[in-house]
Amino acid sequence: MLGLASAKDGVLVSSPRDMDFEAYMGRASATGPPHIWSVEQVTSSPRRRLASDALHHPDTFDALVQFTKQAGGINIVPYISSGDIWVLASALARTTSLPVCVSAPPPAMSTLANDKVWFARTVSRLIGARSVPITRAVYSMANLACTVRELAAISAQLVFKLPASAGGLGNISMDAAPFRGLRLAQILTRLRGQLEKIGWRAGDKLLVGRWDAAVFASPSVQIWVPETEQGKPIIEGIFMQKVKGRAGAFIGAERADLDADTVYTLTYQAMQIATLLQALGYMGRLSLDAVLLSSKVDRHEIHWIEANARWGGVSIPMTIANKLGYGKPQSHIAITQHHIDLGDQNSMARIEVEFEARKRNQEFGPFETALFLVPPRTGLALILGIAERTETAHELVKIALSACSQAD
Repeated sequence: MLGLASAKDGVLVSSPRDMDFEAYMGRASATGPPHIWSVEQVTSSPRRRLASDALHHPDTFDALVQFTKQAGGINIVPYISSGDIWVLASALARTTSLPVCVSAPPPAMSTLANDKVWFARTVSRLIGARSVPITRAVYSMANLACTVRELAAISAQLVFKLPASAGGLGNISMDAAPFRGLRLAQILTRLRGQLEKIGWRAGDKLLVGRWDAAVFASPSVQIWVPETEQGKPIIEGIFMQKVKGRAGAFIGAERADLDADTVYTLTYQAMQIATLLQALGYMGRLSLDAVLLSSKVDRHEIHWIEANARWGGVSIPMTIANKLGYGKPQSHIAITQHHIDLGDQNSMARIEVEFEARKRNQEFGPFETALFLVPPRTGLALILGIAERTETAHELVKIALSACSQAD
């Protein structure tokens, strides 16, 4: 999220600062680097909470108090809304007696919107039963075995999802055929080890569903949901997601190129969902993921899969492109996410030099470029390509990836 910030903003990070990358982002954004605080871990929770650590670390909290006073108030933009964010905001407001806003939904609303089971049930009631895949919620081992036996009889492939997982990390898909004809105990024997790997335990909620087979595209509708009195939800774009593996892990996206009827249906139904969420108290960043199914008729069937009530791998690059002035309708965006093996000797500055050298060898427009959105030394390349054509944006991304391996 560093790329979203401008020079007058502040950014909290939980990892050690990467000065090399910070300087690069300052140059790339043409605004200069923001104020950045690396927060030491204070709480002993195995799941680290950045806002909680910032609140309980005296030096960090004092720095945030001074920052708030100098700015005359602040707007906190969290990656995802949680109770810790709101507690930190409340403490800053009390200490400074200045306005402190949180640009995100209340924590309970964030949890609800991110729940894949709740989302499937709600969209089914709102738009119709055919608008979502066949989905069940299970809580116990007995319930799990019965549900798998039921769905295996009518499915080619099954999917198991933790309700609040992101990016395919809490997903497993399996062929349905091996479960047919098994006793319930045998079904559990086959499943127990696989589900433990994604962190599910009996008593927790688990989504079990039929995996759509005839999928030819995975669109994601990017939305900003203002507070009710500020107007209707704003659809900012439709992107085609690229996923890999049976879990459907996110590896990239590009602007969608769909027929007018499909675009109309996607935007109309997405607006229905977003408007309902807004009426329930949701505000902030939202993306709605769907799949398009091949059909014998002209119109493609749409199945809505989940809501991402947070910032993510499409909304952050899209917003950075908008911030830099590249979000015009005629510009095309390509996003890629890959794990890379990069030695420490390859600094961001060297990669930047190598990229510019390789870019000069080909003809690109004046605003066409590629940006690294996370430090490559983390082992992850999240790259945003911006160009007049999608093919050119992908070519710039390839050049940026190759610069990582060639810089020395």
